[in-house]
Amino acid sequence: MKVEFIAKHLDDCALLNFQKSSESFIVCTCQKLLTNMHNMDAVLLHLHRNIHYYHTPEEIAEKTGYSKRHFIRLFKRYIGINFGRYNNLIRIEKAGNELIQTELPIGEIAGNVGLSHRQIYNLFQIHLKLSPSEFRKKYQAN
Repeated sequence: MKVEFIAKHLDDCALLNFQKSSESFIVCTCQKLLTNMHNMDAVLLHLHRNIHYYHTPEEIAEKTGYSKRHFIRLFKRYIGINFGRYNNLIRIEKAGNELIQTELPIGEIAGNVGLSHRQIYNLFQIHLKLSPSEFRKKYQAN
């Protein structure tokens, strides 16, 4: 069985074993972990496609069928950072791209990524040590 997408998995799980003779990957019997990974891939895709809406861990956990606590644990294990921080980082990335590539007002860009003007300002200050307007001036010229 060929596997085109190799998901990140735990080191102690032999999720995929490379067969040199056939140059293919064999999926192990750890189907629960595999299901969890496919769910996390779907969650990430959903977060990126719906960036304009601020999702809560409770809401996403309910959609995936996990308890909030279990979802938060799985998310951190799979991604490496917690749900809230990831949510903020994808918003900063999208907003940063819009600040550099467009002349839209900062308030409108904030709305496009599901934040208020104050929230986007605070996130940029915390993570980049720049205001959104300073970020635009610094990187738009380059």
